[in-house]
Amino acid sequence: MSETTQTPGPEILPIPAGLAERAALIGGTEGSLSHQEIHDFVSAQLDDQDLDGKSVCLIIPDGTRNVPLPLVLPAIHEALAGRAASVTVLIALGTHAAMSEEAIDQLLGATERGAAATYPGWEVVNHAWDDPSAIADLGEIPAERIAELTGNLLTDQPMRVQINRLCVESDVNLIVGPVFPHEVVGFSGGNKYFFPGCSVHDVIDISHWVGALITASRIIGTLGITPVRQLIDAASDLIDNQKLCFTMDVTEGGKGLGAVAFGDPQAAWAAMAKISAQTHITYVDKPYRRIVALVPEMYDDLWTGAKGFYKSEPVCADGGDVIIYAPHITEVAAMHPGLREIGYHTIEYFTKQWDRFEQHPWGELAHSTHVTGLGTYDPATGEELPRVNRYVASSIPREVCEEYNLLYMDPESLDIEALREDPDTLVIDHAGEVLFRLASEKQDQ
Repeated sequence: MSETTQTPGPEILPIPAGLAERAALIGGTEGSLSHQEIHDFVSAQLDDQDLDGKSVCLIIPDGTRNVPLPLVLPAIHEALAGRAASVTVLIALGTHAAMSEEAIDQLLGATERGAAATYPGWEVVNHAWDDPSAIADLGEIPAERIAELTGNLLTDQPMRVQINRLCVESDVNLIVGPVFPHEVVGFSGGNKYFFPGCSVHDVIDISHWVGALITASRIIGTLGITPVRQLIDAASDLIDNQKLCFTMDVTEGGKGLGAVAFGDPQAAWAAMAKISAQTHITYVDKPYRRIVALVPEMYDDLWTGAKGFYKSEPVCADGGDVIIYAPHITEVAAMHPGLREIGYHTIEYFTKQWDRFEQHPWGELAHSTHVTGLGTYDPATGEELPRVNRYVASSIPREVCEEYNLLYMDPESLDIEALREDPDTLVIDHAGEVLFRLASEKQDQ
């Protein structure tokens, strides 16, 4: 099996000079764009593209991304009407649960008339990641190349590149999605909508495991070309059609857009990552002994709601507590039952017992470490010491939490308003999108 080792890995490369400038951009780090400004920008960009008579795969995020798509999609619909031969809207689920018709209407801003009437001519489908007939095989990136891209974190592991057929059988892929600090790739968006958004198996498992080996604490919100971004870009290079992308910076708690960029996926991502690094990272002067992350209802399980942990854990003091407060969450991860077998642990727990875990899906191993944070494991004694204590204050019963090696806390035991007054406690509203970092770690933009 593949050799894996926990070493620092390759250097995180700066965004190449000129890459972000290759994209068209409107807006910036201050305020929100008007609906008219967004409409005019989107229309102008698509008017300049050769889309006549072509089939378009329009790739959008699912409901776990807080983005006002209705500010953008009507202009795209107008620009493509009478030009594109067909438009299929593909929801980039990754391995999330398929969205219901009602949830799709909500996502698209089509609750009054439904998606079909609001966007006539468009077909909206969930990415069928669990249907082999819906997946195309683009070949394999050899182990030698994977070793090069990961700085020898993986040394003999090739990567099979598979993706939703719509992405390769359409003439044009048009990605539309926000850019946020991300625990696996640094900043989300761009080609990440292909992999893992519309993919399966190898790329998901390998990219997430490489991120875990580097550690979420190091990679999240790091502005640059991370090893995982390099893997994603290499896989995307195998998609042999036209690739376009709108990236967005979300404001007003998900109701507005501060900036929109357009270009090829790498350029549009780079332009927006530079903005997101300024708008979606909050710097604090000192670590807190307790953090209470109030998880919004758009995260309906711990798999997604865990963003409240790894976007706040960097500012928790050693030995402190991070509390994932989500009374609405009732389950850990229905789509990933294998998590029950392994539980939640530090990265060393897995790497120092690799013979025991190497056959388990690496994406689940990676998620486990993301929701535990840094720490140590001694295989001689079996003692595991996470850097911080992670509690789950949800509707998941105590006994289930214990099965997963999660610390349980009764959500009714917490007086949130009183905790807001505690100088040693940070209460985060709508946790999961803004990353918290110590001011001493601030990067030059």
